[in-house]
Amino acid sequence: ATDKDTGNYSAMAYRLIIPPIKEGKEGFVVETYTGLIKTAMLFHNMRRSYFKFQVIATDNYGKGLSGKADVL
Repeated sequence: ATDKDTGNYSAMAYRLIIPPIKEGKEGFVVETYTGLIKTAMLFHNMRRSYFKFQVIATDNYGKGLSGKADVL
């Protein structure tokens, strides 16, 4: 995400909106301040060919305005 503000108001915090994948386990994680999305489990023997979830970016280190995007 990008923000035209300066200082802390342009610093983003990211979080995922995703249901648990298997047995209540999270399938993906996001690094809070970089937005890098990583897998949190091995996806062997999965019947799904894709995953869809949302990522929310909030400025001012997670205390300001936010926007969301679909990840496929």
